Amino acid sequence: MNIPIIKIKNLVKKYDDRLIFDDISLDIMKGDSIALTGHNGMGKSTLIKILCGLTSITSGEVIRDKNLKFNYIPENFSPLNIKAGEYIKLIGEVEGISKDDFLKKTNYLYKEFNLENMINISMKNLSKGTLQKVSVVQALLSKPDILLLDEPLSGQDSDSQKTFIRMVRELINDGVTVIMSCHELFLIDQLSSRILQVKDSKILEIKRTDISSEKYASMTFYRKEADKSFVTPNIKGIYDYHENEDYIEFKTKVSESNRVLAEMINSGYTLKYFER
Repeated sequence: MNIPIIKIKNLVKKYDDRLIFDDISLDIMKGDSIALTGHNGMGKSTLIKILCGLTSITSGEVIRDKNLKFNYIPENFSPLNIKAGEYIKLIGEVEGISKDDFLKKTNYLYKEFNLENMINISMKNLSKGTLQKVSVVQALLSKPDILLLDEPLSGQDSDSQKTFIRMVRELINDGVTVIMSCHELFLIDQLSSRILQVKDSKILEIKRTDISSEKYASMTFYRKEADKSFVTPNIKGIYDYHENEDYIEFKTKVSESNRVLAEMINSGYTLKYFER
């Protein structure tokens, strides 16, 4: 008999007078890979925190084994006044990872996420994208029972996104339960076995066919020399936008890619990379 790894019964969650969840019941099974979708502010991040006990509930029950191991990648990873490598080392010590295993794992992860030159820099001086990579590394040091991901691709460049998706897929294949809040359709398509929509204080299970099967193209452009600040180009159809001092990159629907490409070039941007 397949028993839920987490069972939610008649859950109600309020922040002051605001109702976030109203009489929610949900079973999460071992090995599920769940995508949480919905507009910002609907409660996706709150649900993730409820599942692992990081926030309280107003009423109802969240039933789970107290020995479940959670690893968590938050959407916003707060920078600490400590070197990135020292922080990862502390996490390894808390996890009880042996020195040899820690070195083997971190050498692999640092290389995969291009962090070798960043580990001796204070986290306060790292970009949002690099901080997100540090957050990913700390969550992938050890195998959890449940991996919680809150907008995990936020700030990551295209190569890191591909690496991340591959590693999470390996964990799913190894029996890890994954619960992720995300809006990228390509991520949902590649990783999720269930799709839950958070809407109007309820959680609705929706079919994959209800999610657009539209394919996405990736584009990277050199920044214009005249750009003094990080401003998203005023072009419709841009998703998952990231930038640094040299490049801007984003995804767009394949069906709109020719139009977006032409508009970017006409706006003075020079194409560096294009894949669909």
